[in-house]
Amino acid sequence: MKKTKTSTVAKRSKTAITTTVRQPDPEVVVRKVRDDWQALLPQQRILNANRAYAELVRLANTPSGLDPVWKTERTKALLEAIKWKFHLPQFITFYPRNSVPAGAFNKPFDEDPFSSVYYTPKSGHSDAPGANGYGAFDANTGVFQSVAVSTGNQVVVEVGPRVIIETTNPVDAVITAQAIIDWQYVVSSSLNPAFVPSPYAGLGLVDIEISLKPLVSCVDKTTLKDISVIGPFGAKQLRDVSYDFNLSDAPGTTPSGHETRIGRSGQESAIGLPITFQSEVLVPANARCEIGTVVYIKAFAVGGTGDTEWQYLAYGDARASGRFLSVEVDMYD
Repeated sequence: MKKTKTSTVAKRSKTAITTTVRQPDPEVVVRKVRDDWQALLPQQRILNANRAYAELVRLANTPSGLDPVWKTERTKALLEAIKWKFHLPQFITFYPRNSVPAGAFNKPFDEDPFSSVYYTPKSGHSDAPGANGYGAFDANTGVFQSVAVSTGNQVVVEVGPRVIIETTNPVDAVITAQAIIDWQYVVSSSLNPAFVPSPYAGLGLVDIEISLKPLVSCVDKTTLKDISVIGPFGAKQLRDVSYDFNLSDAPGTTPSGHETRIGRSGQESAIGLPITFQSEVLVPANARCEIGTVVYIKAFAVGGTGDTEWQYLAYGDARASGRFLSVEVDMYD
């Protein structure tokens, strides 16, 4: 029987796998494990004992928190017996300035009302932005709105409340934001009259993202110099989608949640969406930190007036509006 190329490749692959299994190189294995471990180090977080204890107490007193085997009076008694070993977290909740409830641990948003306009000049066309956006947030009411429109470049708009915390010891800060959000986007396209076919030309695409993200910056309280933090960790995607104008391509979704759709137009929206968004950051001692929870919108559409590279002129419009109800910061030292 004549051997085919396929059978030869399969035989070689099988032989290679067998050799690797039978004769592993300890040095290679150790190096691979070490490299993987070091690559993950920036994402590793130190376990805070005070927070771990607080989470156990919460789970023990939540109907669906712990497995019934562990949810017993004995478990609760043990947790009570060791309570003296741990520090209780400090809870501070920030609200819109016009609606701060009474209480020593309730504070107003720190950010002043603001509005900003963002322009992104198209490369080589400084007189034609290609993308622009607008964002506004009112700390008195918690109301915000943002718009990002692209006709040939990328624009990003971030709006939301900022709050200030100060530390004496290092803390594990958990930030929980409550908001009600409306969002929508529109994607469309039209034939490009200036298009010039070439090996480097393309059909076109639009990239849209609407999400919530944490922003953290800290300074040393004594020197007022910038200091680094570990994190922040956490983001909440409301929509992260690309429209590929090449109708012969295949749609898909990445592990991170980014979706690729095949088409040259589309739209989606959501109204009155209740959002609970939680993020975390490890803050050093003696720090004064500005913590922001922002609605992040991005629009990126290729093409533009006079562009010759893309067969279709793309248009992307992303919008978000709503109200931030509160931002709670739990600090575990």
